[in-house]
Amino acid sequence: MKKILQNHKGFSLIELIVVIAILGVLVGVAAPSYIGNVKRAKARVCASNIDTITRAYRYQRAENPSTTLQAVVQGTTPVDVSGMKCPEGGTYSVADGKIVCSIHGEAQPSPTPGESATPTPSSGPQSGYTVGDLAFISPNGVSVYVSGDWAALKEEAASNYGKSLTDGTVLRDETGTYVVRWSPYLSESDGANDIPLSQMSGVVKLDENASVLTGDDLKAAGDWTGNWETSPSVGSLYTHNGETYMCVSSSGTWTSTNVDSGVWIKLTGQDVD
Repeated sequence: MKKILQNHKGFSLIELIVVIAILGVLVGVAAPSYIGNVKRAKARVCASNIDTITRAYRYQRAENPSTTLQAVVQGTTPVDVSGMKCPEGGTYSVADGKIVCSIHGEAQPSPTPGESATPTPSSGPQSGYTVGDLAFISPNGVSVYVSGDWAALKEEAASNYGKSLTDGTVLRDETGTYVVRWSPYLSESDGANDIPLSQMSGVVKLDENASVLTGDDLKAAGDWTGNWETSPSVGSLYTHNGETYMCVSSSGTWTSTNVDSGVWIKLTGQDVD
């Protein structure tokens, strides 16, 4: 019986080189996409962590108004955010009232394929909604600052059977800038339903395009035609002795100029130049 000879030589050197070359091309094509997806995923985790820390700050500030965002980030408050870290080893700090990652900046993640990389422009000034953020600058250069966190107040109302708001608090959301008057009550249901300020009673919307009244708008003492060159209306702002006030009751040009008369309420948390 004849033995059948079998070929055991396997792949030739040329065949191995071809296979390795093909694998190299495939890896070269796939690797950038994979690395990009990983980086986007890590940026999204970082953004989520920053959002969690910001929410923790709002809760803590609702309980203790003296709480600062910096203190929460540094872990010197009762809120434990030690588990909220950048997955790429970045460190968190506070700049312009916002948490910033040393690697991702404000941690706005890169868009996934198909998403727009262009942010949607917001109306009004580029400012914020939390305590200390700029609300707007009037045409005559007076800055108005947010002195109450509307999102945090709603969260507190939803979890504590409602909450009374403080007169003179400046609040801001996507519908505009408002000042609290008459100490309105924010109900538990309104807080839970996340109502906008435009639906809240007991607040006055400010006209961001109106000039703020100053001493230059007062008429000379003894002028029988009134107290003001320009009639204040409800919601008009007036700066006096480094403070900003809002008119809550107008009598036209005869509106009182006395900020302690009950016609004006002082805005909280302002730093008027």
